[in-house]
Amino acid sequence: MYKSGLGGESPFNTRTRPNAFSPLQPEEVLERRGESAIWFRMQPCPCDRNSADPNCTFCFEQQIRSFPDSRRITEEQVWKIDGDKVFSRFGPIKSVDKAMLTSPTGPVKLNVKRIHESYFEIQENLKYWNHVQLDYEVALTETKLFHFKGNGLRMVDTGLSDYLVDLKSIFINGKDAKDKIVGNNFTSLAFTEPVFGDVTGEAVFFSPIKVAYRTFELDQTSTEKVKFGLSTGEIAFVVPVGIRMGLGDIVILTKSDARQSERILTVPGRKFDFVSHTPVIRIYNLISKTNSGLKEYEEGKDFILLGNDRIYWFSDKPKEYTIMYDYNPVYRVSSKIENGASEDRERVRIYKAKSVSTYNIKG
Repeated sequence: MYKSGLGGESPFNTRTRPNAFSPLQPEEVLERRGESAIWFRMQPCPCDRNSADPNCTFCFEQQIRSFPDSRRITEEQVWKIDGDKVFSRFGPIKSVDKAMLTSPTGPVKLNVKRIHESYFEIQENLKYWNHVQLDYEVALTETKLFHFKGNGLRMVDTGLSDYLVDLKSIFINGKDAKDKIVGNNFTSLAFTEPVFGDVTGEAVFFSPIKVAYRTFELDQTSTEKVKFGLSTGEIAFVVPVGIRMGLGDIVILTKSDARQSERILTVPGRKFDFVSHTPVIRIYNLISKTNSGLKEYEEGKDFILLGNDRIYWFSDKPKEYTIMYDYNPVYRVSSKIENGASEDRERVRIYKAKSVSTYNIKG
């Protein structure tokens, strides 16, 4: 999803906002003051709970993760009209539910002829000063082509602002390179060897949503069974109209961060180790102890961050090491505390969520 138009413009062409002619709507306040967040849904896997496969490739701990493919925009005032072309505020447009022209005799429904990414065509021919109100669906996930130059590193950034959630194909200098991919995280791809030349591919990307909150609570606790710290805390946040969350949904704040240091005891024979808090956004250091003293490992050479939640090793990994990193806070929706549709108009919703250490949870 991207913003394709100004939206909410007043016909009086006022220069400052908010004002008597053009007040700020809740959607605009969220757009201006909210924080970008990754949102996905969690639901039980249909596999047999009594004979669940721990190596199942479709779920994690019997939970399926899915990204919403669209959101609904309601009561939007069209910002631009050009004859039979009506331009929306957001794109790409997936479908148009309703387009109403304001007339002296009352609302008139417009007939949609063809839909494009940032505008749609109608059978009628309108003037630029006409007032049209829209209800439509805008895509949150898009399949995009990407292209970048290999810089001699194993971890390469996609260079796109949206978040990578599913890699479809990958080529290096025109040759299929699926066998050279170790995995990916939300913003980059991990290869088995340093990459040089042209890298092209196709992937599904998710556009973040905006959430608003006053402050969030984040603390850590531990138990006798779990020696490292687990996140605790709560947050109440507002989401835009058209965003419908439910119990168990995961919300990841993408601009806020927190620090974590922990000791990791590795599993023999496994190429990777999980960290306790995810998604990891940067690693400060990774240190083990040898007979000659402390040894610090180099990211990109000895190891890489894979999937935002694990350390993947290229060199011989130590039996035990410590790591310091930053991560984005993760919250699991626990309840909906405010909702309504007074005057037959859908309102923004307020949800309550609890902090969790990782988005790979059973819930």
